[in-house]
Amino acid sequence: MKDFIIENGILLKYTGTENDVVIPDGVTSIGKAAFFQCSCLKNITIGENVKNIGDDAFKACSSLENIIIPNGVTSIGHESFLGCKNVRSIVISDTVTDIGVLAFGLCNALQNLTIGNGIKNISKTAFPSKMNLHKFVLAPDSEDETKNKLLLNAIGIEKLARPFLLDALETNGYILKKLKSQIISKRFREEFTPKLIKQNESTAFVKLLSLIKKMPSEEIDSYIEKSQDAVEIRNLLLEYKNRLYPTTCLDKMGEIQTEKDLGLQEKSLADYRKDFKIIKDGDTYKITGYKGEGEIAVIPASIKGSSVLIADKAFENCYRLREIFIENGVKSIGNNAFRNCINLSCITIPDSVTSIGDEAFVGCNSLETITLPNGINSISNYLFFGCSKLQSVIIPQSVTKIGYYAFRFCEKLQFVSIPDSVTEINDSHPFYKCGGKAIILCSIDSYAHQYAQQNGIPFKTE
Repeated sequence: MKDFIIENGILLKYTGTENDVVIPDGVTSIGKAAFFQCSCLKNITIGENVKNIGDDAFKACSSLENIIIPNGVTSIGHESFLGCKNVRSIVISDTVTDIGVLAFGLCNALQNLTIGNGIKNISKTAFPSKMNLHKFVLAPDSEDETKNKLLLNAIGIEKLARPFLLDALETNGYILKKLKSQIISKRFREEFTPKLIKQNESTAFVKLLSLIKKMPSEEIDSYIEKSQDAVEIRNLLLEYKNRLYPTTCLDKMGEIQTEKDLGLQEKSLADYRKDFKIIKDGDTYKITGYKGEGEIAVIPASIKGSSVLIADKAFENCYRLREIFIENGVKSIGNNAFRNCINLSCITIPDSVTSIGDEAFVGCNSLETITLPNGINSISNYLFFGCSKLQSVIIPQSVTKIGYYAFRFCEKLQFVSIPDSVTEINDSHPFYKCGGKAIILCSIDSYAHQYAQQNGIPFKTE
């Protein structure tokens, strides 16, 4: 008690230097500036008898870390916690009805905020303008529209967007609905999305993209440009764009499927031979070359009921090809199959493919992204050697081995996601002369993680 000056239940001044302080039981009100500039104060326990927290009560308590306003307190005065710059968490009970001007102003480190259901008056400046909330909890039965508008006005939609997208926002339907309507608006996302990119919030970004049904292509491109250092988000944006704006290769895939669904007559061998060099090998047709004039090639899964495979060097040096679609059912791609297809930017490989030969994509320097099939068990030697525009590769769980020189000279490669199934990476430095800041994405203590550490390759654990 020697550290407190108390008169008629009002705590007028704290004179101590303790880190942890408990308000005495007889106190019913914490007076104006009672703890002003108590820089030593880290934790404060407010008793249940306290009804009011006065103006400036804890102003500039720069070491205070957590604030719990218990049941019993009804009002929080003006600037009462202003400048408590290290506060991470604030819990306000249901009995609090009034929160004053700048009550928690400049508490910019605030991450977790819980507000009870009793609020009637709250200043629009009660909370800081720059806080970066991770979690927000509001009494779920609070459906009073006037009260909700007060809270939104005081806290701000943008501050609630992040916890909402992280599934860390517990509140009522009104605020959730308001948040969703704001987030999908172009004006809001143009302001908020760059912040998610800067913070590399990939989890939040997944939900954001799921809410925005169709973002304009040019807007996606602008975010891709901004996400040079956020590789996970960049990959999400690329996948999102490919899904919304599929290439003509994928459009062709839809046309083919429609023809099959309608039961239209399958092409004859003569029809296929207009575009491909084809030989018969037992029960299999091998595509050994390309004769077509178009920029798109569609490789059938079967010809006259027989399976199809892509032979060695089948499309080597086909400079005019820009897009290739391989139908589901093709099982193998030969060595050097697409070597030096310098304009090839899109290739669709189905999960039916279980084997991709050595050097299959060597020199495909227009190839930016590729989805590898789930059936292959290795990344073959020289597979993407010299693919200078390749930006990302996700290796499927079926792969156990990465061959030598597989990604050498992929100068714009930002990351390769390597699963735990990989237990062998050739020691010939397959990532030599690769760009990006996080080349390998992997699990902690996985083989890929150990390989990256041992060979000085940039990595990021997932």
